[in-house]
Amino acid sequence: MRLHSIRLSEFRRFREPLVLDDLQAGINLFVGPNEAGKSTVAAAVRAAFLERYKTSKVADFAPYGLAAPRPTVELEFETGGRRYSLRKSFLTRPRCELIVDGGRRLEGEQADDALAALLGYVFPGKGQSRPEHAGVPGLLWIQQGESATRTPIEHARMHLREALQRVSGELASGDGDRLLVRVEADLAELLDARGKPRAAYREAEAELARVQADIDALQAAHRVLNEAIDQLAGLRLAHAEDERDPPWVGFERQAAQAREREQQAVQQRHELDVLLRERRQYDEQLALLHDGAMRVQADIDELARLRRELRRLEEAADAHAASAAGEAQAVAQAAERARLARERHEAARQLAERRDVQGMVERQQSEAQRLRHAHREAQRLAAELARVREQLHRETLSEPDLTQLRELERECEALALRREATATRLRYELPDGGVRLDGTAVAGRGERWLDRPMVIELANGGRLDVLPGGQDLAQLAERANALQAQRAQLFAALGVDSLARAEARWATRQAHAGELGNLQRELDIHAPQGLAALEQTCFEAQALLERLQARLAQFAPSAEAPGALDLNACATERELAETAWRQLQERGEARRMQAQQALTHLAQARERERALAERLESAAATGQQAQRAMRLAEAKAQRDAIEQRIELAKARLEGHDSQLNRQDIDRLERSARIAREAFQARHERMLLLQGRLDEAGAQGLGERLAEVGAEAERLQRRVDGLALRARALRMLREALRERREAATSRLQAPLAERLAHYLRLLFGEASLQLDENLLPTQIVRPDHTLGLDALSHGTQEQLGVLARIAYADILREAGRPTLLILDDALVHTDAQRLGWIKRALFDAATRHQVLVFSCHAAAWRDLGVAARELGDDRPTDA
Repeated sequence: MRLHSIRLSEFRRFREPLVLDDLQAGINLFVGPNEAGKSTVAAAVRAAFLERYKTSKVADFAPYGLAAPRPTVELEFETGGRRYSLRKSFLTRPRCELIVDGGRRLEGEQADDALAALLGYVFPGKGQSRPEHAGVPGLLWIQQGESATRTPIEHARMHLREALQRVSGELASGDGDRLLVRVEADLAELLDARGKPRAAYREAEAELARVQADIDALQAAHRVLNEAIDQLAGLRLAHAEDERDPPWVGFERQAAQAREREQQAVQQRHELDVLLRERRQYDEQLALLHDGAMRVQADIDELARLRRELRRLEEAADAHAASAAGEAQAVAQAAERARLARERHEAARQLAERRDVQGMVERQQSEAQRLRHAHREAQRLAAELARVREQLHRETLSEPDLTQLRELERECEALALRREATATRLRYELPDGGVRLDGTAVAGRGERWLDRPMVIELANGGRLDVLPGGQDLAQLAERANALQAQRAQLFAALGVDSLARAEARWATRQAHAGELGNLQRELDIHAPQGLAALEQTCFEAQALLERLQARLAQFAPSAEAPGALDLNACATERELAETAWRQLQERGEARRMQAQQALTHLAQARERERALAERLESAAATGQQAQRAMRLAEAKAQRDAIEQRIELAKARLEGHDSQLNRQDIDRLERSARIAREAFQARHERMLLLQGRLDEAGAQGLGERLAEVGAEAERLQRRVDGLALRARALRMLREALRERREAATSRLQAPLAERLAHYLRLLFGEASLQLDENLLPTQIVRPDHTLGLDALSHGTQEQLGVLARIAYADILREAGRPTLLILDDALVHTDAQRLGWIKRALFDAATRHQVLVFSCHAAAWRDLGVAARELGDDRPTDA
C-alpha cells in the first residue's frame, strides 16, 4: 500500500487546509517541534480509515471554539494495482466518499465497509473506534507511547494467522484439534475455567454436603433432646416452690401501704393550696387599694401637664392653617402645567405609532415575498423527491442479499486455498505422445495439481494410480462445488453475473438513498412542517400584510415640525409635570391634614382638661379617699393572719416525699407483675418442652441417622469417581496441547525467520520466542533468557518496532496491504541503537511505505531521506 497525498482541513490545530503531497514509496520523514501537528496528521490518517463517518463521539477532532466544525481528511493511495481517492468528513454534515480507479464511487457506510475489508479491521457497533477494532492498521500504525505494548498484536492475531497460513501452507485444523476440543468439552462438563466442579460433579458434591448437613442436624437434635429433659426437671422444681409461697402477694401488700401514705400527703397539699390562694386574693386587694391612691396623685399631675399642652396646641394650629393656604395655590399652578404636557405627549404618540406601522408593513412585505419563494422551491423539491423514491422502489437488491453473496465469495476463496494447500503437486517433462492423465494426453513440460484420485497411463501399457494425501480433500471438493452452485443460484436470483456487478448496483442504490436524504433535508429546510403548512403560512403572511396596510391607511397625513414632537422628550416632560403635580398635591394634602389634626388635638386636649378638673374638684372624691384608707388597713391585718396558717401547713408537709412514695408504688407493682408473668411463662415453657419430648420420641432419630449415613457413603463414592475422571481428562488435555504447540511452531516458522533477520541487526545472535497467539514472550541470548517485562522500556520499544516490521513482511507476502507509521515511537532509544533501527527501517522501506514523525530532527539526519518540516507555530486552541 502506498499513500500519495494527505489533506486536512478543520482538523484539531489545522483550521486552514494542510496538504502533504508527493509522498515517496519508501521512507517519508516529517519533523517539527512539539504541537506542530505531527501527531494530528497521524491521528487524521487513523480517523480516515478506522472511524465511521457518522459517529458523534469524535468532538476532539474539531478545532477549539469553531462553530459548526466539519473535520475533513482526504487521502490518495494505491494498493493491489488499484488507485483510491478517499474523502471523509465528521460532525457537521458527515460524509464518506471512496473513488476507485477514478471511476467507481462508493459512499457512506458502503465506502466504510469497503475500506475495512481492504485493510483488515472492523468498525464498532456504535461510538468511537477502540483498539480491539483496529486490526492490521492498529498493529502497523504505532502511536506515541505504544511501541512497547503488545495489545495491538492481540487484536490483529486473526489476520496474522491467516497470512501465515497462506505463506507457510500449514493448516490450523486436524484430528488433534478436534480431539482436543472434545477433551476440553468433556472436561468443561466437569470443571469450570477456575478448575471448580460444575454440572453433575457440582451437584454430586452439593448433594453430599446436603446429606452431611442432615446428619449434623439429626445429631444436634439428639443433643437438644437430652438437654430438654434436664431443663424440664429444673422448671418443675421451681414451679412447685412458687405455688407453695407466691412472691407477688407480699409485693402487692407493700404497694397498698405506700398508696395510703401518698393519699394523706395529697390531702395536706390540698389544704396548703387553699391557704395560698387566699393569700394571693388579699395581695391583689392590697394592690388595688394602693393603686387607687396612686391614681389620685397622678390625676393632679396630669391636670397641670394638660394645661401646658393646651397652650402649645393653640399656637401650632394657627401655624398649620397659614401653611395649608399657600400649598393650595401651588397645586393649582402645577395642575395646569401637567395638562399642557399631556396634550403634547398624545400628539407625539400618534405620530410615532404611524411610523411604527409603516415599518411593520415594509418588513411584512419582505417576509411574504420570502415565503412565496420558499413555497415554489419546496414544490420543486417534492417532485424531485418522488422521482428518486420511485427509482429506489424499482431496485430489488437488498443489503442481506449482498452480505450473503460476500460471505459465499469469501468461503469459496478460503476453500480454494485449503484445496491448493492439501492437493498433490505433479511436475512433468515428457516427450510428445504415449502418456495420458485420466484419459487426456500429456506432453512437454508443465505442472498439475491433483486434488482427487487420478490414473496415469504409460506408453508401454503400464499405469500409475495417484491418490492425493489429506483425508478431507474429497469433502473440501464437495463443499466447494456446493458453494459454487449456491453462489450461481444467488447470482441468478439477483440478476447479476458477479460480485462486482452486485457491488456496483448496491453502490448505485446507496447513492440514490443518499440523494433521497439530501433532498429530504433540503425540503425540511424550506418546509419543516410540510407543503400544506408552508402554503398556510404564506396565506397568513399575506393576510397580515393586508391588515397592516389597512391600519396604516387609517392614519391621516400630518405635517411634522422637525424636532417639535419628539416622543421621548414629550413623555419625559409629561412625566416630570405630573410627578411635580402629584408631589405638590401630596404635600398640600399633608399640610391640610396637619392643620385638621392640630385642631382635633386641641379640642381633645380641652375636653380632657375640663373632665379631669371636674373629677378632682367634686366633693365625692374627698369621701372616697378616706374610705379607701380604712379598707387598706383591714386588708393588711387579714393578710398577716393567713401567712401564719401557711407556715403551719408547710411544717406538716416536710416529713412527706411524694416522689419517693410514687417510686415505691411503681417498683412494688412492677415486681408483683413480673413475678406473676414469670410463673405463667415457666408453666408455658414446661408444656412446650413436654410436647417437644413427646414429638421427638415418635420420630425415631436413631433410625433416621442410620439411613442418612448410608446415603452419605454412596454419594462419597460418586464424587470420588468424578474427581478421578477430571484428573484423567486434564492429563490428556495437556498431552494434546503439547502436540498442538509443535504444529504451531511450524506455522510460526516464516514469522520467526523475519524476526531473526531484524534482530541480527540490533542484538546479534539473539532471537524472540512467540506464544501460540503470535505474541513475543521472551528474548533468547546465547548466555541467558529474559521475559520482555524484565527489559528496559527503551529495549521493549525497539523490539516492538522490529516486530511490527516483521509482521508487515508476512502480511505483504500474503498479499495484504501494508503501511508503517511511527509517531515518535523511539523516544527512549539511545543513539547507537537508533542507528541500528534506521538500518532496519531503510531495509523495510524497500518493501513498504514508511511514515516517520519526530520532534528530534537532528537524530534522523542520517536516515537517507529529506525531512519535511511541519512548522513550529503553536495555536492557542491546540
